[in-house]
Order: sequence, then C-alpha cells, then structure tokens
Amino acid sequence: DPAKLVVVRFALDPVAVGVGGSVTATLVLRNAGEADLRVDALNAKAGPGVTADLGSASPPSPGPPVVLAKGSSTAFTWTYTRPAGNSCGTAYVTAAPTGVEILTGRNLSAGPVPSNVVVLAGDPGCLST
Repeated sequence: DPAKLVVVRFALDPVAVGVGGSVTATLVLRNAGEADLRVDALNAKAGPGVTADLGSASPPSPGPPVVLAKGSSTAFTWTYTRPAGNSCGTAYVTAAPTGVEILTGRNLSAGPVPSNVVVLAGDPGCLST
C-alpha cells in the first residue's frame, strides 16, 4: 500500500487568551500507509471567517521536512503571540499539510483541517467573555 498522510489532531491551547498571551498549536500527523513519506509543509493559516487575529507565529517544531516511516506519527507545535492593540473576537487556524511518498515521489496532502476556536479578549473596548 502507498503512503497515506493523515491529520490525527489539530488543536489550539488555551481556548481563551488576553493581550500579550500566547496560544500553542499542535498538529499531529500520521503515516497510515505502508511506505515512508516526507512532510514538506504544514500550510497553516487563519481560518475563513475569523473575527480576530492570533498574531505572529513561531516556526513549527520540528520544522519540515520531516520523514514519517510507515505507521508512525509526529506532533508539530508552534506558538502564536498576541500583540497589544490586536482585535478581539474569535479565531481558528486551518492546516493542509503536504508531502511526498519517498519511494515514488508521489505528492501527498491532507486537509484542510480546522483547529478548535479560540476566544481573544482583554483589549480595551472588548466585551468580557
């Protein structure tokens, strides 16, 4: 069987954050196939319809490219830091990881998969949540 890239879990934590706070994203990917694959990109971005900005993101750890042997999983993590003066509301992220099957060079993808929603509060003028 060929390599198969699967999103096992994509979560943001904590589910509420104030000004200057940070949110950690965790994306768990699994190779559900029988051939090794290489994850080349996570392609994480703000989800459509968000009402606030999570802020800038750190590079993921581990950073792609990452090889997943058949049946193995890896958790990628990165952190969003919310700057002062940022908007309040809700936000989430989508991930659409891509890679290749190492033996054949066949392109692989999964998603896009949405994370959970995070409430961004605490700026002057924001309503309490």
